[in-house]
Amino acid sequence: MILPTSVEFFLPNFSKSSEKIEKTAVELTTDLAKKEVLKFLPIRIRQHLQLCSNCSNLKRLDSTTPYQLETCSVGKNLIELDFFGCSWSFGGKGKVTLRFGGGLRKELDLKIPKEESMRRILKFYLTRKGTIVKKLWIKDQESVKLLASMGVFNKFNVSNQEGVLLENLEDLDDFTLSKITWKLVDPRC
Repeated sequence: MILPTSVEFFLPNFSKSSEKIEKTAVELTTDLAKKEVLKFLPIRIRQHLQLCSNCSNLKRLDSTTPYQLETCSVGKNLIELDFFGCSWSFGGKGKVTLRFGGGLRKELDLKIPKEESMRRILKFYLTRKGTIVKKLWIKDQESVKLLASMGVFNKFNVSNQEGVLLENLEDLDDFTLSKITWKLVDPRC
């Protein structure tokens, strides 16, 4: 029995051509994966869909859909999204280690400076209109400066878990800063 959450549940019953079924499946999957559905999927599932899909519409839709992340941790040499859903560890000598859900791990040479790499990664994941991060950990003042230079504090409501809005992060030392759990919500949507 097919579960109602399966894509096959929505397909009409074709008995003639499997090619016609595959084409219809791709079209219906793309239709079902509109922004309202896609934005609630965990980051590792979205990445898996994007890597495995041959559908350019789905890839384009994913690149513009906001994220609803459970966690995000930004440190001096680390960006981690959704508890190892994906992470980037910046080591010495211009190396970066990428980890993605499902155990995929790869070490690469950086072609641009570490700060610029971190800025591009955070911009891609955090600055989309409608993005929400339920638990944001900012580990140090270097990360505060990086997020501030990207305009994250201007575009988003950043508050602690009790709802107190972000103020004067520059006054906090790294130890105190790393113990606070923040929440990031885009008020533009």
